[in-house]
Amino acid sequence: MNYQDYIDLDFKRIDIEDEVSFERTGYKGFILTKKLRKGVDIEVCSDNLDQPRLYIEKKDHDIECFILRINKEQILELLS
Repeated sequence: MNYQDYIDLDFKRIDIEDEVSFERTGYKGFILTKKLRKGVDIEVCSDNLDQPRLYIEKKDHDIECFILRINKEQILELLS
């Protein structure tokens, strides 16, 4: 998927201050995120738009979560 595909699906852009990305590409990057429900989000980074990930918070930890790579078809199914 490309940037506009995610925006059309109502993903929100969060600009980040990634100095490594800035040194490599000349810009600091962004994350596109879509909350499915409390504790479950889809996120994709500006330098890996073809590698979206599903983040599921573990109930017994504050910080840790399951991270699953997903594809376009899975995103569309989750959002339908």
